[in-house]
Amino acid sequence: FVLVGIASAFGWLASRLKRMTLLAVVSVFFASNLVVFFGLYHVLPKDKLALGIAFYIWIGCFSVMILSQFWAFANELHTKEQGERLFGIIAGGSAIGAVLGAKLGKPLYKLLGPYPLMLIAAALLFVCLALTYAVFRMGRATRTDEAHREHEDPLEKSGGWKLILHDRYLIFVGLLSLFANWVNTTGEYILDRVVLD
Repeated sequence: FVLVGIASAFGWLASRLKRMTLLAVVSVFFASNLVVFFGLYHVLPKDKLALGIAFYIWIGCFSVMILSQFWAFANELHTKEQGERLFGIIAGGSAIGAVLGAKLGKPLYKLLGPYPLMLIAAALLFVCLALTYAVFRMGRATRTDEAHREHEDPLEKSGGWKLILHDRYLIFVGLLSLFANWVNTTGEYILDRVVLD
């Protein structure tokens, strides 16, 4: 339910901001949230459970929004043929990143604890934003004037909800995604309880 609210806010922003500004606002928003969680831990050390629940909800929204933003940006930047060529590289980078992230995360967690890692993650989001801007600038140089204007303009005001609600296929995809996430989250909770027991 929180994600629905965030997606609605994102749609509202997307209809008012230029594309790169939108990417920057979303990235800075999530990076600042990590700094807020770090600060709340130090201000409210006795409320770790409440902070943990809030962070769990936040990480679910963050992972969906950042991944969606990445794929939307990649879709706008590249043609279908370019995307087919680059998908293998992106998939390989994703797999390598998952392995390296786990390998680096465990010793860093033991050394620093979870909350300082949030500041590192916030800094990495700013690095990703700088890389996104560099790629955007390179892509701008290769686009025609018409394509350049299309990528610079805000999205239409009708938003994603109108698109989804007027297409049965998209409604079913949305319901399937909701059901899959529900099953996955419930399954993870059950597995966690079994492991703890």
